[in-house]
Amino acid sequence: MPSGDRYSSRTVSDAEVPRHLRPAYLGLLLSRAHPPNEVAWPTGIADYVLCGVPIMISSGVGDSSSVVAEYKIGVVLERPDPHEVSKGLERVATEPTHTRLVRIARFGDRFFHERVAPKMAGLHYQPAED
Repeated sequence: MPSGDRYSSRTVSDAEVPRHLRPAYLGLLLSRAHPPNEVAWPTGIADYVLCGVPIMISSGVGDSSSVVAEYKIGVVLERPDPHEVSKGLERVATEPTHTRLVRIARFGDRFFHERVAPKMAGLHYQPAED
């Protein structure tokens, strides 16, 4: 990582997830081609979408990859290649933030409110405490 960039990796309670994800630039859901991944639906998708964070996901992750592409809520990496990652980051960076947030919110309202437990949605829509 370039000097001055910040990143973190830690375990937090479910209630703390939104506070940590909301400032994120991009949510990563990267995995290798493997039969169990072909039927996967990573729970991180709900966390990222409900916090308004675009997703960078590997292709072939169950229906998740096609949903990310179809609803334009992030970027699907066709290959684990630095050039593909760079192109994906550029696509996210060049789109106006408001446009991206509105599209992700509309997807979340339409898709997750029907499928995600009300308790989880309630946690993610609570105002962040500073």
